[in-house]
Amino acid sequence: MSKNPSATDVLLIEDDDDLGGILATVLEDQGYTVDRVLNGREALKHVDTGRPPRVILLNLVMPTMDGWKFREQLRKQPELAEIPVVLLSGVRNLEKKAASMGASDSFMKPFNLKALLDTVEDYCQQSVRSSCSARGRPTEM
Repeated sequence: MSKNPSATDVLLIEDDDDLGGILATVLEDQGYTVDRVLNGREALKHVDTGRPPRVILLNLVMPTMDGWKFREQLRKQPELAEIPVVLLSGVRNLEKKAASMGASDSFMKPFNLKALLDTVEDYCQQSVRSSCSARGRPTEM
């Protein structure tokens, strides 16, 4: 569990129900608090609640508001612009797009789950608000 129960460790923005459900479950099993939303518009409402996450996992292609537009809006808010954003997508040239969006990292779908968990742990530990803790780390994925 998170050391600060009122804080969210991970904001997962993923419209694919199966993938989003699996990722949320795996992250929660590792001890993270996870809030999941289905699109960028819901994500903006979430971050505006005053409970910013320690890391954002962001899909790019979604209905209502896509990941590009969400990131653009997030960067306009200085208090939120520095939250690490990790892209999860199958779009071409993902690394280049991640760099142009100011994303902290990117994972091409399908991605290595252990590598993603390691990345989440790294960004949570770097958080200046306080670190989040994962209980047991899997030895293999």
